[in-house]
Order: sequence, then C-alpha cells, then structure tokens
Amino acid sequence: MIGNGYDEADAIRLLATGSYIPEGRMTSADIARASGIPQEIVGTKLGMKQKPVPGPEDHPCEMGVRAARQALARAAIDPGEIDLVIYIGEEHKEYPVWTAALKLQDDLGAGAAYPKVMETVVITDGSFAEDVIIQAGGTKRPLTAELIAQGEPRFRVPDPGRMKSRLDAVSMARFTGVVERSVRSSGWRPDEIDFIGLLHMKRSAHEAVLRALVIPARRSVYLDEFGHIGLCIELGVQQGLIRPGSVVVLAAAGIGYAWGALTLKWGESV
Repeated sequence: MIGNGYDEADAIRLLATGSYIPEGRMTSADIARASGIPQEIVGTKLGMKQKPVPGPEDHPCEMGVRAARQALARAAIDPGEIDLVIYIGEEHKEYPVWTAALKLQDDLGAGAAYPKVMETVVITDGSFAEDVIIQAGGTKRPLTAELIAQGEPRFRVPDPGRMKSRLDAVSMARFTGVVERSVRSSGWRPDEIDFIGLLHMKRSAHEAVLRALVIPARRSVYLDEFGHIGLCIELGVQQGLIRPGSVVVLAAAGIGYAWGALTLKWGESV
C-alpha cells in the first residue's frame, strides 16, 4: 500500500529523469540591458541570477529528444518498450502548427507509443484569461507587416494593477489548495512532504508558498540559476534532497489561469 490506502498496483512509477541545458548564459546584467529593467529588479523581483540561452542547434523539440535519451539511458530502457509519450511544450517550436510529440516519438525510436492524459489535481480560473495575452496575431488583431515592425507579437499585460490585485487575492490559497488535495488524495499529509518542486517565481512568493504549507526551505530548491525550466527533480536528486522513499510534490501555475500539483513517491534507483 502507498500512503494511507492507495493501491500500489495503481501507482505510476518514475524511474528516471533527464535534462538538457544549453551552454549559453544570459546574466541578470544582460537581461537588464536588453529589457531596460534595473538589474536589482531582475535579481529580486524576477529572481534571476542568470538563465540558459539556446545555441543555433538548440531547438525546442530537439532539446526534448536529448533530455529523453538521457532519461532512457539512466533507466536502462529500450526505446522500443515505450508505451506512452507525453510532450508538454509551448507553441514556440521548430515549425508553426507542428505536432512535436510525434517527432520526439520518432526520434527516440518509440514505435507505437500513444498519448494519454493522466489524472492530477488542477484548479482553473478563466476570469484571468485575458490578463496576460499576445494581442497581435490572432483573429481579433491579425498580424501585419506594420505590427511586426513595431515588435509584435509579444506578451502584454493590459492592466497590471488590476491583475495583481485580483491574483494576489486568490493565488496563494489555490497554490496551497492543489498541493494539499494532491497529497491527501495520495494517502499522505502535507507535513509528510519530503521535497516540493515549485514553478519558478519571485523568491518572496516561493518562500510564501513554503510558509503557507509549513514546509522548511531546505526541502525545496529555488531556480534562480535556471529560471522557468522544470529542473526541480533533477536538482533535488543531485543535492540529496530526494531519496528512495521520499514523498515528492511538483506544483505549478500558469497564465489562463491554472494551478496544478502532482504527488509521487520516489522509488529505488534502477
């Protein structure tokens, strides 16, 4: 049994992870110069010391293939044994209107792997749907040569003050809510969490989530060297924070707005 009654026969096991980080780097000073945002704000409010920068051959799907190959090697799994491939990425990729998951599957030699949605705990709120948007390029404002010359398309926050006040009122409760529901539905209590991997956010918000969940800072990692990259498990294992038997929670939020959490038990090394 897992937790307080979860059937182990139904458990999804994570055997290995893989990562690929481009060699290029952009420091907080570089980001400040390029954006016009003071370096102090980049380091404190954005929580960024530096971030990786892809080279000319570092395309989104291709980097995913490299990370997946590392994970397969660590788990000693033949790609032909894969039953399922899940690709999660943004729209920015090698080609527009292109199914990256199928390309990744083929490059790995995964044969007839098929997609499937796995259950987790998610809270969504469509009232924030137009608070962070790319205004140009859709049917409301088709992309033109003039808009491209103006630097479009790019992300916009039409009313930052209104968004912040509304988001501040609900975000923390929803972040902690999905974590607690995920942990309890898996048969554990929040105080039994050994490691929590959070989406990158400003340090004060990161620390606030940990305080709200009563999780010591030593049971998490802060991604100020990497930014918005899902390296929490990789770093947790490297730093000895995730060990066999550890209860691990991954939690994130995204524009739209959505909050989600997943709980897993770390197994023995293969």
